[in-house]
Amino acid sequence: MPDKFQFSLFSKFPQIEHGFIGRASGLTELAKHNFVISQQVHGVKIYNIEKTFLGRLEIDGYDGLATRQKEITLVLKTADCAPLLFFDPVTQTIAAAHAGRAGTELGIAAKMVEHLAAVYSVNPADLLVGLGPAICVNCYQIDRARDLHYDLAAENQKQLTAAGVQNLELSGLCTACSAQERFYSYRREKTDRRNFAFIRLKQV
Repeated sequence: MPDKFQFSLFSKFPQIEHGFIGRASGLTELAKHNFVISQQVHGVKIYNIEKTFLGRLEIDGYDGLATRQKEITLVLKTADCAPLLFFDPVTQTIAAAHAGRAGTELGIAAKMVEHLAAVYSVNPADLLVGLGPAICVNCYQIDRARDLHYDLAAENQKQLTAAGVQNLELSGLCTACSAQERFYSYRREKTDRRNFAFIRLKQV
């Protein structure tokens, strides 16, 4: 898959396929696999994929996806928001969460950890979490008059740490500045195009 950013945290697990793709690709490559994608609403609802299916499953109103089903790709759409990918090697559970400012302030990261613990018996200390390319604090000005900025990465990191996550990797890539040639940014371009974050549990 062209120009795909990946985490070293997941690299030693052959059953995990994941990545963040932007300008170089899109859903074309992901559509070669069974995948689920939601019309995200900057909320905290989480959808569980309990059964396998073929092709594309589109749902509405969910900003979190979770499953233990193999060969099902969980897909997020972003254009500055933070995509979070989760993997528990003990229970073989994967998840993905879309964390914009609204979802972050509603606690989507912490709620995903709580959800995985409650529904899939995941121990937060076993979770591996990757926070993908998103707008950085310098680029994310939320009040021009007072020059206030919002730090998506830091706020989600706080939530995850407080929820018991010990293994977290940040991409360090900003969609609006440091990675602008690789990823779309709504803040920078006012584009309707999107980047895609994905994770899949493979049969090995």
